[in-house]
Amino acid sequence: MKNVKPLTSGRKIAARARTLSFLPPRPDTAAVLRRGEDSPEFAAMESCGPGDVLVVDCNRMSQLGILGNMKTRRLWARRGTGLITDASVRDLDKIRDEYGLAVFGAGRSAITGLEGSPFHQVNVPISCDGVLVMPGDLIVADDDGVVVIPQQLAEQVIDWIEEHDQVEDFIARLVDEENCSPGRFYPPSEDMRQRFRDEQAKKSE
Repeated sequence: MKNVKPLTSGRKIAARARTLSFLPPRPDTAAVLRRGEDSPEFAAMESCGPGDVLVVDCNRMSQLGILGNMKTRRLWARRGTGLITDASVRDLDKIRDEYGLAVFGAGRSAITGLEGSPFHQVNVPISCDGVLVMPGDLIVADDDGVVVIPQQLAEQVIDWIEEHDQVEDFIARLVDEENCSPGRFYPPSEDMRQRFRDEQAKKSE
């Protein structure tokens, strides 16, 4: 996600996506979408638990502070990991310091949903900051940004990342030993990856 920023520096997310979709606010939608505790935003919170992150599509309406203290309190109580949205949030200090949630968004804003409720559907495919997010996708986020991994590829991607980190450590050692530019070995070719695997196999013999 190109425009979603870390708002709670140093906090990381590696969690399953639960999703909440959005409609641009309009007064006549309020009667349909505001249903007390059955409203979409509260239903979305209830769908979250440990290992889940709520991802909210707000059509990049970054000026709206779509969630604040009261609504995210339930996400905290349900032990969700955090919140990701292409809009802004309210009450960030409390969400960060008291609830300990990781938050990624467009920024901070006191502007609420205006006359109508913007929330629409729960746990459906959404577009957050122009990126397709499906319920159950793996979300990885840190101070560098937010990445969405399709759930059917999650295990394959995790295996690749784990090996890639080890290959980078291997290359760093070679660079130090040979006192050379990283460009001699990096980015790692398939031959370099195989060289790393061969060394690991020898160590395990």
